[in-house]
Amino acid sequence: MLFKIFKQDLKESFKTWIICALTLNILFILIYFASGTMKTRGAFLMEQFYTMFATIIPLIFVIGTANRLVVSQVDDGSLFMVMVAGYKRSQIIFTKIVFYVISIFLMHLLLMMVSFIMIWVKPLSLIIMDAFLLNVFAFLITLAIGSVCFFASVFFNSKKNASLLGTGFPLVSYLLYTLAHMFTNIPNLEDEPLINVLTNLKYVSIYSLFDYQLIIDRSSWLILIGLCLFVATTILFTLSGIVFKKKDLAL
Repeated sequence: MLFKIFKQDLKESFKTWIICALTLNILFILIYFASGTMKTRGAFLMEQFYTMFATIIPLIFVIGTANRLVVSQVDDGSLFMVMVAGYKRSQIIFTKIVFYVISIFLMHLLLMMVSFIMIWVKPLSLIIMDAFLLNVFAFLITLAIGSVCFFASVFFNSKKNASLLGTGFPLVSYLLYTLAHMFTNIPNLEDEPLINVLTNLKYVSIYSLFDYQLIIDRSSWLILIGLCLFVATTILFTLSGIVFKKKDLAL
C-alpha cells in the first residue's frame, strides 16, 4: 500500500466524510429523543432511520469519493502523473480500494458506537444486538453500492459517463425501493393492479436486501444475504483492480 497516496486521498475526502458522519449521528440522536415511548422510539428508529438515513447519507459520500479517487484524477491527468513517478498500477488501485473501504467502515462504526451509547444511557425497545445487526447490514449495503460506484469510476475515463452508472444505479435503486414501500404502507389498495406492480419494484432494488424485519426476527436468510453482498462487493472491487491495470490512461 502507498501511504503517500492514501494520505492525499484522505486529505481530499476528509471534509466530506466529517460532514456525512456528523449528519448521520446527529440525526440518530435527534430522532432518538424526538420519539415518544420506548416502543415507539425503537420502532421508528428501525423503520425510518435505518431504512432511510443510514443508507442515503453514506451514499452521498460513496458516490462523490468514488469519482474523486479515480475518474476525476484520470480526467485531469493527475493519476497519469502518479504512474510516471514510478508507482505500480496494482499498488495505486489497491491503496485506493483500501482507503475507500476503511472510510465507509469507519463511518458505520462511529454510528454503531453512538447507537450503543444511546441505548446504554437511555434503553429502548431497540436492543444492542438489534443495533449491531442493523449497523452491520447498513454497512454491507453501503459497501456494495460503493463497489458499483468505484467500478464505474475505474471503468470510464470521463466523469460524465462514470456518473451515469456510479450515480444512476444507487439513486434509481433507492427511488424504486422508496416508491414500493410508500404504496405498501397505504391501506386498502392491495387489489389495485398498478399498486401491485409498484410494490413489487422493491425486488429489483438492492436496498430490498436491507430488511429490518428480517434482522429483528433473526431470519435464517440473513446469513445468505450477508454472504451475497460480501461476494458481490469482492467481485466488483477485484474487477476494478483488473480493469485499472489494463486501461489506457495516456493524456
